[in-house]
Amino acid sequence: MYSAVIVLAAGRGERLGGKTPKAFVDLGGKVLLVRALDCLLGFPGFKWVQPVISREDLDRYAALELPGDPRLAKPVIGGAERQDSVAAGLAALPAEIDLVAIHDAARCRVEVADVARVVAAAERHGAALLAAPVPDTVKHVKDAVVISTPDRRACWGAQTPQVFHRALYAEALEKARADGFQGTDDAQLVERMGAPVHVVPGDPGNFKITGPEDLARAEHLLAREGTAP
Repeated sequence: MYSAVIVLAAGRGERLGGKTPKAFVDLGGKVLLVRALDCLLGFPGFKWVQPVISREDLDRYAALELPGDPRLAKPVIGGAERQDSVAAGLAALPAEIDLVAIHDAARCRVEVADVARVVAAAERHGAALLAAPVPDTVKHVKDAVVISTPDRRACWGAQTPQVFHRALYAEALEKARADGFQGTDDAQLVERMGAPVHVVPGDPGNFKITGPEDLARAEHLLAREGTAP
């Protein structure tokens, strides 16, 4: 199956602070988006790599030192919500692409081996995502009161890439649009159709940079690994 990856970089990242959109924040000499692209282009199975950015960031994107890889497509403009941005990326993919991965630029440390495993799982099962077991006890809370304590062994933290047969994901995206439903990740759209989503164990290092503490953690890891820039 021909596969492509949509790289979401249109968010503003208010929780990270500062005036620079999150995907364009520097980490050890490279912005998060470029680091994510480097990782994803390291997987030879992707025939097309499609960035999705905000219209306000076109000049920022043009100024980047981008990987010189012919698989890297020109960016498309994202929408107000995550699902709008994914839809824009999906519409830009060539017709021959029948397996689509969706990845957050803020997860700029994903391992190529994990990408390969989740793509292979999606090809076999129709839908797959990277995820890591949750180390903490999880509480279901409503109005500041604990409602229940789920079995921690059954709780996993979702990561990206999340990978789907293109036709399945397009159907799930359209149903979500018709229902006025906004999911917190892409697998949720497929789940609500009743389709199974296969879980592939991911690396805890594939964390999402959301707040300043995440950026500091990533900087520490880069310094320890000696990989900056």
